[in-house]
Amino acid sequence: MVEQTFSINNAWRIDPPCYVRKVDRAGHWADAATIQDKVLCSEPDDDGISVYLVSSPSDLARVAIALNANRSSLTEDLILVAIATGELAAIDASRTNGETLCKWANHLHHDLVFADAAAVSRLATTLLGAGRRPHRFKKKAMQEALDYTSNDHCYAAEPNSVHCVCEDDLPAPQTAAWLTWLRRVVARSLAGLFGKTASEK
Repeated sequence: MVEQTFSINNAWRIDPPCYVRKVDRAGHWADAATIQDKVLCSEPDDDGISVYLVSSPSDLARVAIALNANRSSLTEDLILVAIATGELAAIDASRTNGETLCKWANHLHHDLVFADAAAVSRLATTLLGAGRRPHRFKKKAMQEALDYTSNDHCYAAEPNSVHCVCEDDLPAPQTAAWLTWLRRVVARSLAGLFGKTASEK
């Protein structure tokens, strides 16, 4: 079940909410220098690195399918690493519009903005010091995520879908309603409420 397979605590032994980032290859998580260069890097013209703030197993499952939507298969193995909110220190996490096919995942998208290379190095060292490792969601897990998101007619899971049920609960970004929605997502996560609520669809 998605609740177990995509449990944030089961995957990384940290409590939600947290940020997740795709790791292209397991070998990119070798040491602080490699992590800094291969995982916490950004394109020269970018302002930061792309991450998603997830608060529940359903958030994580949706982000996983969203990230696989442009790959050869929606059920291809996916490697993600988590960054606890408290590990960011002075690093700015700015909400930005995601560019995936999944509307829900796009609302969870943030950019981590580093002041300088030293800040990137510090984060890499912090993650290694915490014993953080990437988690590989294998084909079976991704099939569970696909079945789960297809049930709601997610655009990432079903490109020809005419309406994803998540849209019924998504307020427009940068509005008072959106801010209220985001506060509710975080508050419910912190309270340990993982029932199927609107914030977890």
